[in-house]
Amino acid sequence: MATDTVGKRATLVDDLLTRDAAARLLDVSPRTLDRWHLLRSGPPRIEIGRKIRYRLSSIKRWLADHEATDVRTRQPTPAERLRSRR
Repeated sequence: MATDTVGKRATLVDDLLTRDAAARLLDVSPRTLDRWHLLRSGPPRIEIGRKIRYRLSSIKRWLADHEATDVRTRQPTPAERLRSRR
């Protein structure tokens, strides 16, 4: 039973990336990650004391949620709809 707990903990920790590693993965600077955090627009992060970590699975989910849509299938915004009526 103790081995199961240790295995689960190891899996959780293996999925964690440092701030610098997450920035390299996303091809942005670590300061951009900090700014996104302040604006509440970046991937979720974990703070362990003074250390900042990002789950790889959370980054993948955040990227999928922020994928750009094809402009041909995108729905027009309300402002675009108003402009097209004129």
